[in-house]
This record gives sequence, C-alpha cells and structure tokens, in this order.
Amino acid sequence: MGKLRSSIIAANQELGKLQKAISDLPGEIEKKISNVWSLTQTGSEGFDTLYIYVSQKIKKEGKSWSDVEKETLRSIADKDIATFVVGINGFQKDALKRRKEFEAIPKELANLQKTLTKSEASLNDIQAKLKKKKAKLFKSKDYKAKLQAYEKCLDSLDDRVSDIQKSIKATTMLAKEIPGESQISKVLDASLDLTLADLKNKATMLTVKLEKKYSEMEKQGVTIAKKFRQAGNFSGELKMMKKMVDDADAMEEFDS
Repeated sequence: MGKLRSSIIAANQELGKLQKAISDLPGEIEKKISNVWSLTQTGSEGFDTLYIYVSQKIKKEGKSWSDVEKETLRSIADKDIATFVVGINGFQKDALKRRKEFEAIPKELANLQKTLTKSEASLNDIQAKLKKKKAKLFKSKDYKAKLQAYEKCLDSLDDRVSDIQKSIKATTMLAKEIPGESQISKVLDASLDLTLADLKNKATMLTVKLEKKYSEMEKQGVTIAKKFRQAGNFSGELKMMKKMVDDADAMEEFDS
C-alpha cells in the first residue's frame, strides 16, 4: 500500500469519527442549555407569582407593604404560600440536576477537539503529498480533472474543520455563562424565613433579568447548534475521499 493511499484511508477514518462525534452534539447543546435556563427562569417566576399573591393578601388585611416588609413569609404563611415555597424548591432541585448533566458538554467538546485535531493533521498530510505530485498530475489527461475535484474536496473539508473549530470555541464560551450550582441554589432559594423585602427583590428584579438572559442564551444555543449541524455534514466529501483511495496507487507514481 502506497503512502498516499495510507494517508487517504487514515483521513477517511478520522473524518468518519469526527462526523459521528458531531451527529448528536448539536441537539445535546440545545437541550442541556434550555433545560438549565428554563428551569431556573420558571422557578424564578414562582417568586413573581408568590409576590403578587402576598401583596393581595396584605391588601385584604388592610396593611401596606412598608408595614410588613421586614417580616418573614412565615409570619403570614398559609397553605398556598407553603405550596409556592415547595414548588420553587422543586424547580431548584430539578435545575441543579440538569446543571450536573450539563457538565458532560465541556467534556464532549474536549474529546471532539482531539478528534478534530487528528482530522486536520490527516488532511494536511494528504495535501502535502499531493502538492509534490501536482505539477505532473496537471500534465496528465487522465488525472488533471480528478486532481482538481480532489483539491476542491480537500478545500471544502478544510472549511468544515475551520467551522467546527469556531463552533467548539463558541460553545465553550457559551458554557461559561450557564448558571453554576451555587448560583442556582442562591437564585432559587425559597423558604418561609425569607423576608417580604427579599421576596419583592427576587420577584421584580430577578425574574426580568433571567427572562432576558434565557432568551439570549436560547438564541445563541440554537445558532451554534445549527452551525454545528451544517459543518458536521460532509458525507459528500467522504464519498469523494473514497474515490481518491481508488486512484491513490496510480497517483503515487506522479512525483514532481
């Protein structure tokens, strides 16, 4: 087996691994980002609903908010308030669980980067070998057109590799913006010992902030996943690479 043939086969194998590694990743990125943020946001909306309920309750009792803002929820608790607290804590628990699951994404990205690096090296190896034969291949009636097609295929794969690299970088940066466990615990910390002033703060400021952030993150996640899918779909190029294998031994004879 010639060196060129061996290089093309090795590249085919690495690119096949790369395509397989990417196949499920875009969906996982969208799903896991959405899970963490949507649960955190929905849980925070529970504070908003609880605040409205408590405000109405206080008003019915003929009191003003300033009269009771230093008191705790426990001081005015009823069955509904207790249910709200339990519900928010439930979202906290689920969000923390999903955050733990999200930790798989950075690990998958690290493994993908290793596969990508090997794929890039294998493509560079083929291009270096073809470069040595290019002058004579272009003089061949049988191989000039084939070489042009193969070079176009390799250029396309180079672009795919570059796009995948950009997607890995973008996803890595996005992953850093996902709320950590301590942040989720703090944001969705609900108890009957919460003061009414703290409840108001969580309801009026936190919910709006999280809604905006979640909307931004969701859009970024969808965009990154879309680009990953586009970059990871190079079945046509792999078919062309298989044709290169068939011509490799014959092209081996052409040295500049």
